[in-house]
Amino acid sequence: MCQLFGFSCNGVNTDFSDKFMEFRSRGKHNPHAWGAALWTDTAHGPLVIRDPHPANTSRAAALIASLEARTLIAHVRYGTAKPLDSVVNAHPFVANVGGKDWAFAHNGFLRGVEEASRFSINYAPIGTTDSEQFFSVLVDYLNTGKSHAAMIASAAKKYASAGKLNFILSNGEEFYFFTNHVGGLHYKATKNAVYVATVPLGDRTNWFPAKPGTLYVVENGKITAKVVVEDGATYTPKKKDATDTTGGYVQKRLGLERVKIRPDLTEEEWENLLGFIEERKGPAGMKRAPMLI
Repeated sequence: MCQLFGFSCNGVNTDFSDKFMEFRSRGKHNPHAWGAALWTDTAHGPLVIRDPHPANTSRAAALIASLEARTLIAHVRYGTAKPLDSVVNAHPFVANVGGKDWAFAHNGFLRGVEEASRFSINYAPIGTTDSEQFFSVLVDYLNTGKSHAAMIASAAKKYASAGKLNFILSNGEEFYFFTNHVGGLHYKATKNAVYVATVPLGDRTNWFPAKPGTLYVVENGKITAKVVVEDGATYTPKKKDATDTTGGYVQKRLGLERVKIRPDLTEEEWENLLGFIEERKGPAGMKRAPMLI
C-alpha cells in the first residue's frame, strides 16, 4: 500500500541519486501515480511534482534523481481510492501555514477522519483519500500557532488507533516522521543527513526501524527530538493464516462466495491485497455496509 521516501540534510544533498532511483523502481508495484516535494534551500517553498504515470516509467522521476536538494519527500502510490490515473490523489499534498509551504505524504489508511476534514477552515481536500483528509486535520493543528512538534503529536495521537498511520511531513526546515506499527518506517542517520523510507534503500546497512508511537523530529540533518505519542504500536498489520488458501482468506474477510487470485503473488503484492481488504472491510468482526471493489 504505497511507499515513502524522504530526507533532511544540513546542506545541499547531492548523494541521494542512487537511493531515489531505487525508490523510483518501486513504482512497478505501486503504479497509481507518484510525487515529490523537493527543497533546494530554506528561503523558498519546494519544487512539487505529481505525476499520474508509474514512477518507474516516468521521465520526471528520473529528473528528480539528477537534482540537488536539502529536503525531500517522495511517494509512490498503490491506489485504493479512485481516480487512480490522475494526480488528484497523488502525494505529497501541500499547504501554506504561517508563510511556509508544508508537504505531507502518507502510507496506510484511517477511519473517522473524513468528517473532521469537512470542517477544516484552512485546507479543503480536493481528492478522495483519507490521506489528504488527515493532512487537512494536520494543517488545522499547525495553524494554532503552538509548537509544531506538539501539534503534530496531538494529531497523530488522535488518529493513532484509527488505522495504519505512516507519514512524513516537512516545511523544508523542520522534518517529521511517524509510524504506529512495527516495520512501518525505517531510518538511517549519517553525518550530514537523515533518510527515511518504508523499506530500506541502498546497501541496507545502518538502517533502523522507527519506533512505533514515536514522532521523530529532524532539523538540519539531525534527529533533535523523539516525542512519545503512544507507548508502542497501536496497529497490527493483518497476516494471512497459514492454514488458509489465498482465496479462502479473502473470501472470509470480504464475504465473497468465489474468489480467484493468482497463486504466485509476490510479498509486496500480497501486502497490497491485505491492505486493500483492511481498508475496505475494517477489522474482522466490524459490521460495515458492503462495498464494491
